[in-house]
Amino acid sequence: MLVGLLKASLGQAGMRLSDLDLQIASVALEYSASLLAHNQRHFERVPGLLIEDWLAG
Repeated sequence: MLVGLLKASLGQAGMRLSDLDLQIASVALEYSASLLAHNQRHFERVPGLLIEDWLAG
């Protein structure tokens, strides 16, 4: 259900994210977990999502 809400919200704002990225982000949000991702650009559009990049210097 959260996937659909995210997709609609981002779509209304003119932003797109792949369905798989939306699923990944929604799981992290549902569990109040940080998302570990090297390419943060895909996920930085998701409000409230905490993103960590362990490869960043």
